[in-house]
Amino acid sequence: MDNLEKKTNLFYKDYLPEVLAQIEEIKETGVDTSELERLTTSLEEAINNKDYLTADYLIETLLSELEYAREKAGLSGGSIFF
Repeated sequence: MDNLEKKTNLFYKDYLPEVLAQIEEIKETGVDTSELERLTTSLEEAINNKDYLTADYLIETLLSELEYAREKAGLSGGSIFF
């Protein structure tokens, strides 16, 4: 793995802890987070397979779904990514 590839993987993997923290926060309110968890698993797989186009799509989808779930959970403000 070359240096650029390592940096790219780190860039994508930086999203995962943030997303998981938000999912946990939403889950604590009683909102179903199974779709968010599925998307997160798919994102991890895409990153591990170095499929960055799919990872980009999944991040965009996750951001939208997180915003919707936060609103549904009654959490103020949008996703911390905005």
